Amino acid sequence: EITTYNLSPLLYKDFCRENGLDNVSGVGECTVDSLVLTVGWSRDGRDSFVYPRSGVYQRLYGEVTVPVGDLRYGKLGYQYQHWFPIGSDYALMLNADVGYAKGFGGKEVPFYKNYYVGGIGSVRGFDQGSVGPKYQDTDGDITSTGGTRKVVGNAEFFFPMPGAGKDRSFRISAFFDAGYVWGEDEVPLGGGSFVEQDVRFGDLRYSTGLAFSWSSPIGPLKFSFGHPLKKEENDEVQRFQFQLGSVF
Repeated sequence: EITTYNLSPLLYKDFCRENGLDNVSGVGECTVDSLVLTVGWSRDGRDSFVYPRSGVYQRLYGEVTVPVGDLRYGKLGYQYQHWFPIGSDYALMLNADVGYAKGFGGKEVPFYKNYYVGGIGSVRGFDQGSVGPKYQDTDGDITSTGGTRKVVGNAEFFFPMPGAGKDRSFRISAFFDAGYVWGEDEVPLGGGSFVEQDVRFGDLRYSTGLAFSWSSPIGPLKFSFGHPLKKEENDEVQRFQFQLGSVF
């Protein structure tokens, strides 16, 4: 009998097994109960939310499970962004985003709570969430595992759209992105197999390219064309990317 569980990725099945939520026939749902406390702090000293050219933005965020459910983990992240005005129309933005997660009480961080890097907002030119350790299951499918540690850095030079005059709703930028995710020394995948997650400086992925942003009537739009400078064999490249509804 073919079931939803039997068709699920190995990463999902291992999570169910580790939490004792699957059964012999593979029929039924795999659900967990959890109570999560979240906390966040931010300070925005930029001169504009939509068209910043100077100032500093900081964000500290975290979450932890209360030991009354099935999960036991905590996460903590920090973002620092600094804008430097250059002349009257140009600006340089430097951004750093780091994260750390850890399981406790004999539990691992759930795979869907891992950090994922790749795409607009992290390392452009790579498919969304595809950067980092991967494993290949028995069917030959390669899956990104994400990681419990994250580091992302971005440098982006903004300049006005040629011919737009004083209209600041259009901006073009040239960017350089770098980042990676990793976890413990090795992560069990069931059946005695493991995926290595040791990280070295050379494991970082890099990309460069051009981006276009427009504060449209339906919300902020951002397009980017990225070219990976450092990639590995199983990395998923996505040069053209699009985002609606948020700024970097």
